[in-house]
Amino acid sequence: MMSNIFKYKALLFIITCISISGCITDNILWFVNKDKNYERINKVFNKYVDFFPSSEEAYSLNTTWSLSSEDEYNIKAVFKFKDKSLFHQINEEIKSNSVIKYKADEECLLVLNRFTTNSNYGYPSNSEVIDSLINLECYENLYPIPNFSNFDDYQTNKTQCKLSSDFVIYVLDSKLGKFLPKSDITKGKYMPKKWRNGLSRGVALSEKREIAIYWIIIW
Repeated sequence: MMSNIFKYKALLFIITCISISGCITDNILWFVNKDKNYERINKVFNKYVDFFPSSEEAYSLNTTWSLSSEDEYNIKAVFKFKDKSLFHQINEEIKSNSVIKYKADEECLLVLNRFTTNSNYGYPSNSEVIDSLINLECYENLYPIPNFSNFDDYQTNKTQCKLSSDFVIYVLDSKLGKFLPKSDITKGKYMPKKWRNGLSRGVALSEKREIAIYWIIIW
């Protein structure tokens, strides 16, 4: 499902491009460091991040990414909006355009790579992998969300998604299927069979901190 917020952000980007000479499409990933991995990151994610805020709208506080065919492909980026009223405006737009919302501390959440913690760095030991949590009945009507354990300032092991309880998680787009080249498709380990492969896009918002964590995950 494609929400209106994606269409709005894409249109805004096109209008901005038209208004300047020689629009550089790489600007859409302004929050990613241009290191040796940048071109690959751009190739994988460019068409999926059109709903992320622009550099005119927000400050980038932290960005993490993964290009692992063993686990997942993702970008998770933390933003602070430059204007408080803009944060509240974006907040309302996200609420109205989301397909579903979850509180970070809900008891049942379908979390991609749920056994990752900030201490095992995505390599859980056998004792940390609990097979009975991979395919619970309560996952049936849920949409996948990220594991947020790599954000030290906001993470906690007290919630399933490893995100502090002051966040509300809004899923804006989620699809079953394979969205990567055949050589990059992950095994979807730790996911129920229905969601063995797919993608999810969304935003986690904390009104208390007035920050937003935008994500795209593909596996």
